[in-house]
Amino acid sequence: MNKGILAIILTLKTKLTKKKVQMPKWFNTLVHLNQPLDYNKHKGCIMEHDKNIINEIFEKYEQDRLAGKSVNWNSLDNELKKELNISYKSIKPIINEYYNQNSYREICYGYAKAFQCVEFHPLIRNYESQNK
Repeated sequence: MNKGILAIILTLKTKLTKKKVQMPKWFNTLVHLNQPLDYNKHKGCIMEHDKNIINEIFEKYEQDRLAGKSVNWNSLDNELKKELNISYKSIKPIINEYYNQNSYREICYGYAKAFQCVEFHPLIRNYESQNK
């Protein structure tokens, strides 16, 4: 499916889901959107709407971190899943992508350390080697 069309469909789904609108069955079967969005299957398809949500969430936790407050990584995890309607598995590529773009690196590192898995090992190694 064309990435532009997919982006429009996913944006529409996000808006309708947030407004609690029941989507017709044919809409859900179109690119299997009846499941939470899997960013692993749609790499590079984080829409501008989702980026704005992610940036707002990360900024909130970054401000807490800069103010010396302890970051609640479970709260961050739950907020990302809820606001983006995604699973934990779908958060991993988002964290890696933001880290690789030099955005909210400390937040991404902290999340990766809190939820260590194979997908986060390169991120953790890179951060720790640069911040010895």
